[in-house]
Amino acid sequence: PDTQPVTFGVTEACGRAAILRHAADADIDALTHALFELGVPWAVVEPAQATTNMLAPFDLVVWCDDGAAPMEESEVRLLQELAASGKNLYFAGDGLLAQWNHLDATRQ
Repeated sequence: PDTQPVTFGVTEACGRAAILRHAADADIDALTHALFELGVPWAVVEPAQATTNMLAPFDLVVWCDDGAAPMEESEVRLLQELAASGKNLYFAGDGLLAQWNHLDATRQ
């Protein structure tokens, strides 16, 4: 049988992802597995430890919230700073809507 050569290339990863979460979660484990399979480097970071400088090297920040505790003022400020800097943000988790009720009108 006639066969044609297959061309493929190996390149650098398309970006890096930071996952901000308070606790382990099966959905986040699935996300990190998918990122690994895609070859996207990722890191899991506790929100209390995160700063805009620490997250600067990441192309995407995923905020995961289970709603177990109200969002801290420092977390709201961090998300505002990341959004203002143009950082790609993705929000995930069952607790996101619950957080809305804990924020005052200016932060919603």
